[in-house]
This record gives sequence, structure tokens and C-alpha cells, in this order.
Amino acid sequence: LSGGQNTWLCHFLPDLRRRGIEPRVLCFALSPEKEFSTVRSLRQARINCTTSSDEEKKYTEQRVRWLLERLTEDPPDVFVSNMVIPAAYYAGRWLREAGIATVGICHVGVDHFLYPGLLEQFVFGTAAYQVSAFVCASKYLEQAVLERRPNGILVRSIPCGVQIPEDVAKTANGRQRRAYVARLD
Repeated sequence: LSGGQNTWLCHFLPDLRRRGIEPRVLCFALSPEKEFSTVRSLRQARINCTTSSDEEKKYTEQRVRWLLERLTEDPPDVFVSNMVIPAAYYAGRWLREAGIATVGICHVGVDHFLYPGLLEQFVFGTAAYQVSAFVCASKYLEQAVLERRPNGILVRSIPCGVQIPEDVAKTANGRQRRAYVARLD
């Protein structure tokens, strides 16, 4: 796994632990033999990570069942779907019935092929499948959701990124030039 949301998780989850919140990660990997760098990094930070391979759980129904079985063992107070993984959103139906709040985090923008379906099903769709809260990674995405007036769902913008260190690099002439490469929503 790579990308901004994974880098963010490697910083964010240890920060939660330092604040007294015990995070747990459930994820799907390509194969049972390969450990992703994000999972390795989180485990090194003593974050509990449980994986299931795509080979073992090919279908959404299998993934929903696997998630619910793991969560039944040790129910969370809040369930967060950090990626566009349909099984996590579908599992939210039964989690909410059990009194567990569900939060969807949207790192992708309107141009992502899964974005329209995510909104239609889990923000504006049938109440049974709606998330309790929806977090967008930019003000632009938040406004786009709020303009459609979601009913009974808390919508917020929380920028996704890594912490900025307190020490700032200095250059010899006192001027520093930077290039930023990323998708801007």
C-alpha cells in the first residue's frame, strides 16, 4: 500500500494511541505472503493490524462477514472506513444496528470512479446503509457533499496530510524554494 492516505495513517494512528485511543486496523492485502509497507510500519508502531488476502476473500459478502467476525471479537466504539472499500461501508449497516458509530473518510475526489457510488449508496442512499459521519479530505469535497443536503449525517472536512515538523530547513541564502506534486481537489 502506498499513497497519501497510507502515509497519513502511519502518523495519525500512533498519535491516536498517544492520546489514549487504541486504534485497530483491519485490511485486505493482495496475497497472504506479502506484507505491505504500511502494515509493517503500523505493526512496528505497535498498532494492531489484522489482514485478510484478496485471494481468500474475493467477494464483497465474504469481506463483510470477515470484518463483522473480527469486530464481534472486540467491538469498537467507532468504526472508520478510511478507503473506498465497499465491504467496510456495507458492514456499517450491522455495526450501526449494534450501536457503533460509522465514519467514512473520503480521500478521493469527484473524478474517482468509485466516488459517485460511494455517495449515492452510503451518504444519500437508504438510511440502513448510511454512515453516521462523512469526512472529506478537502473543503471543496465537503462543500460538494453539503450542497446536496445529506439528511442526518455529520459532514466535515479534515485535511489529510503528515505532521509538519517544528524544525524548518534553512538554506544558505535564507530563501527556500519547493515544488509540490500531488492531486489537488
